[in-house]
Amino acid sequence: LVRVADGEDTRLIAAGMGIAPSTARTHVQRVLMKLGVGSRLEAAALAARTGLLDRAGPVRGLTSAED
Repeated sequence: LVRVADGEDTRLIAAGMGIAPSTARTHVQRVLMKLGVGSRLEAAALAARTGLLDRAGPVRGLTSAED
């Protein structure tokens, strides 16, 4: 969700997580479903509005300067 909110596309999410793009796409779709939203934009807005991203913690692979 953090990567979606950062505007990463499926290819970048997959590369950053070390998984196949099809797997990343599945993960994103499941997140959207669990949040009850229809798009990445809606998911990012909901996460920002509710503070969900604040509780997510740092994303693995990012340094604190990039957070």
